[in-house]
Amino acid sequence: MKKDAFRQRVRLPAVQAAALKPQELSLALAYELEPFSGVPAADAEVEWTEVADQDVSVRVYDVAVRPRRSSSSKSGAGKAVATLEGLVLPACIASAAVLLAVAVDFAVLRHRRAESEAAVAELTPATVEIRRIRAEAKKTRAEADAIASSRESSAAAQERVAELRRAHADLLAVLATVCGGRSVVKSLSHDPASGGVVIKAVAASTEESRRIREDLSGESAKRGWSIALGPISSGGDGRMSEFTCTIVLPGKGGAS
Repeated sequence: MKKDAFRQRVRLPAVQAAALKPQELSLALAYELEPFSGVPAADAEVEWTEVADQDVSVRVYDVAVRPRRSSSSKSGAGKAVATLEGLVLPACIASAAVLLAVAVDFAVLRHRRAESEAAVAELTPATVEIRRIRAEAKKTRAEADAIASSRESSAAAQERVAELRRAHADLLAVLATVCGGRSVVKSLSHDPASGGVVIKAVAASTEESRRIREDLSGESAKRGWSIALGPISSGGDGRMSEFTCTIVLPGKGGAS
C-alpha cells in the first residue's frame, strides 16, 4: 500500500461483501472511508486486503485510499513535448496540439467521473441496507447477551436453593444427634430479623440445657453457621428447663 495513503480497517456484512464484484467492493470501501479520509469515493485510488476475523457474519478489510492521479494527462503532456522536439513545429501549431491534448484529457476525466458518480448512486441503497443489517445484528447480539445473563442468574438461583435445602437437612440431622434422648424440640420457627431458625426445646435440667446449647454451638461452628443463644428458664421445681437459640444458615434469609 502507498505510504501517502489514508489507512483504516473497515467491516462489512459478509452477505453484502460476497455479492460485490472487486470494482464494486473497492468503491464501497472508498465510500465507507470518505467521511474520514476526505477523499471523494469517485476520485479515490483504493487498495485493500482482506483480514481474517472470528465473526463469520462480517468481512474485515485493511483499506488504503488516496486521491486518484490521472496518468492520461501526464502521457498527453509527454506526447506534446515529443512532438515539439522531434518535428519542430511552429509555436502556434504546438500550442494548438497541447490544448487539444488537454481538452481530450479533460473530456476523458469528466466521463470517468460521471461513471463513478453513477456507480455511487447505485451503491447508496446498498449502503442503507448494510447499515440496517448492522443495526439488526447489534440488536440480536444484545438479546443474546440478555438471554445468557438470565440463564446465569437462573443457574445461580437454583444452586442457592439446593444449598439451602442441603443446609436445612444438615440442621435437622444436627438437632437429632445433639438433642436426641436429651431434650424435646418443641418448635422450629423463622426469625425475620436474622433470617435464622429459632429453636425452642425442653431439657431435664438447667445444666443439661446449657450443655445442649454448647454442643449446638460447636456443631454450628464446624459448619460455618452462626448461633445466638437465648434465655434458659426453669420450672418451679427446678427439674425441667426450657431454652432457645437461633441458628443462621449461610446467606441472608436462609430459613425462609
